[in-house]
Amino acid sequence: MVFVCYWMVKTITNQIRNYLNNPVLMNIDGASIQITDIPFPALTFCSDNQVQPSIVNITNLLNKQNRTDDEYEKLEIGLTLCSDHKLKSKLLALQKDKRMEDLSRRLTLYGAGNCKRVMTRLMWEQRIVPKPCKYLQVTMTPLGICYTFNMLPANQLYTEDYYNDLSMLGGLLSQDYEYFQSDKVWDLESGYVDGDQDEGDFPWRLSNMRFQLLPVTFYLDFNVDDMDPLCITGHTFTVALHNPAEPPTAYSTLTQAVTDRGNYIRIVPKVVTTSEELRSLSPQDRGCYFDDEKKLKYFKIYTIRNCEIECETNITLKQCNCSLLDQPHFHSTPICKPDKVHCYKEGLVQALDSENSENINCNCLPSCTELTYDIEYFNLPDKLVEFGEIDRKFPKNLASFNAVYKTAHIKSVQRVAVVITSDIIALTFCSDNQVHPSIVNINDLLNKQNRTDDEYDKLEIGLTLCSELKLRPTLLLALQRNKTLADLTTRLRMYGAGNCKRIFKAFLWEQEPFEKPCEYFQVTMTPKGICYTFNMLPAKQLYTEDYYKDLLMLGLLLQDYKYFQSENIWDPESGYMAGDRNGFEDGGFPWTLSSMKFQLIPVVLLLNFNADDMDPLCVSSGHTFTVAIHNPAEPPTAYSTIAQAVTDRGNYIRIVPRVVTTSKELQSWSPKDRGCYFNDEKKLKYFKIYTMHNCEIECETNITLKECNCTFFDQPHFHSTPTCKPNEMECFKEGLVQTLDTGNRETNNCNCLPSCTELKYDVEYFNVPDKFMDFGQAAGNIPRNTASFYAMYKTTRIKSVQRVAVVITSDIIDKL
Repeated sequence: MVFVCYWMVKTITNQIRNYLNNPVLMNIDGASIQITDIPFPALTFCSDNQVQPSIVNITNLLNKQNRTDDEYEKLEIGLTLCSDHKLKSKLLALQKDKRMEDLSRRLTLYGAGNCKRVMTRLMWEQRIVPKPCKYLQVTMTPLGICYTFNMLPANQLYTEDYYNDLSMLGGLLSQDYEYFQSDKVWDLESGYVDGDQDEGDFPWRLSNMRFQLLPVTFYLDFNVDDMDPLCITGHTFTVALHNPAEPPTAYSTLTQAVTDRGNYIRIVPKVVTTSEELRSLSPQDRGCYFDDEKKLKYFKIYTIRNCEIECETNITLKQCNCSLLDQPHFHSTPICKPDKVHCYKEGLVQALDSENSENINCNCLPSCTELTYDIEYFNLPDKLVEFGEIDRKFPKNLASFNAVYKTAHIKSVQRVAVVITSDIIALTFCSDNQVHPSIVNINDLLNKQNRTDDEYDKLEIGLTLCSELKLRPTLLLALQRNKTLADLTTRLRMYGAGNCKRIFKAFLWEQEPFEKPCEYFQVTMTPKGICYTFNMLPAKQLYTEDYYKDLLMLGLLLQDYKYFQSENIWDPESGYMAGDRNGFEDGGFPWTLSSMKFQLIPVVLLLNFNADDMDPLCVSSGHTFTVAIHNPAEPPTAYSTIAQAVTDRGNYIRIVPRVVTTSKELQSWSPKDRGCYFNDEKKLKYFKIYTMHNCEIECETNITLKECNCTFFDQPHFHSTPTCKPNEMECFKEGLVQTLDTGNRETNNCNCLPSCTELKYDVEYFNVPDKFMDFGQAAGNIPRNTASFYAMYKTTRIKSVQRVAVVITSDIIDKL
């Protein structure tokens, strides 16, 4: 009894101490939420082709002396939507002293008229939905006129005053969208109402788990025969994913749909809930608002994103006495003309500055129920759908956009009050232009009768890297001898090392240029081919001793990268060693920011596509680089967070690190009970550091080797391992299905739990015209088909999630 009393007092004391230190702890909820219980994300599509000459011919209208009122209005629409900065200045001279409602209404009408030309087909749950524009709202964004699927109807999204004001503008009811006044079936805090959903009940959700793998497909027509070259920067659609209770903004999760490609996203929903027991705490102490605690001027539903939109709008209106077209506004609000852009930027800086936000009464905390969506993006050539069929009817300049859920179940969590900083990241760059005829001319080598060994080797490299499926499998299979991976892998590394200098034209870290970028990039093998990775752990620290020695035999050191054997300065569990945070001064990796002042642009790269040296058989229509963002303790994989760098554009990613830690009190628990491994609990064959991704890579490799008696060149392998030939792709697919099937993992001894200290990265991606690139190309300093890439942190501080042992004291007392 004395022991029980002592234990109870100790437990209560610890609970009180924990409460005083952190009033709210993050609890990883064991309950699983099905994707059929939450809405499908809202999707917003914005075409680069905003101005169609058949409707608005800017050149003709600019040259016309006496314009009618209708022509004046068309020209104002065209100049407003055109991306050319020189033409923007003409808008200032053109505009009269008008209120916003006239231009807003005309832009909405213009967008509504174009919807049918852009949205050629919508498929939901594998059935064609007739008249797609009936289900799409016209929305204004910084990218121009866009079309949004699955957002709440206006009468549910906006406050009554703002909805009535929007109705006065006349733009709402002039769209094909029919459901502005539909009944409420869902809200963020309480979820869906009971009962069946009609087609007009938004937001839609999956009706059945079997549609997880392909719930929605869009076919988007770029209308290449009707575009103004002055206003076009690329043949792409920007796609924003967002909570259905929020409009699209520049801060939504962004990706792209590239024309003449199959574009795919894998969606990972994230749900954060808050116990009703925390209502008694102040919003500041619990770190969130319940929906009824903070009212907004424009939005019925409180979310941190809606609050930030209002905050930015209010600052712009206060400082500049106007609002932008894409900001919420009442019809009496003056329009911001182009000469107000500097004033708006100053307001934006204040809106993003958390220290200033309280001074202007923003106070935008998260909502106590949060629903967000992470994504993984990839695209494939129009003739290729990986592990699928070739679509021979795929029209030119049409983009297919397919959204799938990555998992059928998600875990809900609660937030924690612990605040830390984290600022390390690895970046991998993969060019679509993998085969350079100046080095490997596939066509000449295929037509040559008697090849030398060197020519044979070059042809094998070219066919291995070529993306054209009709070319690659049969020829490569006929070509390949019975050899191990070691020879091919060595030659691929040498080929990649030689190309590095041709790709990386500039590299800046914390605004400091580095003359030899390739000294800081490792050549890596991925499913995309040969890639280049910055800030990954050096091989000696990343891989086990046996595998590292084997890599040396494969020609690992045949690169410009100098730091394979640098000393360890960081690991995920213990962080940086004292005094070693500025690794770039002495060759220690991974690098981290030396000061918070570099948060906004820590990394800048110029990437040359080498368009004058590419094989048309092996390059798809897009001149792009695929960029993988990953933990420095992991190599890049197809499951890394993916973005793109498009040539002749400025490409930006905003990085949001996510950290999960585990209380040391849980070390006595079994890994299965606590749901994670500490680094010393599970040893891997290839990797020194345990992470769930590294475990899954090994699992997939081991299954491939077991079932197919070979591995692929991008999988970790010892030099004696046989290479998988193209005819073994079906065997590999079967192995991949087993790897992804959680039900099979235990039978295959994968058992890949998360690591007890997790470091992941969400990214928001967008690209825009880059004035620096334009000036550099005009001066001849930067070649055409070069992409500029900027990586920045969205915030200097992040919330960490911690696994803890939750003990409810009242339950203990009841049991005693």
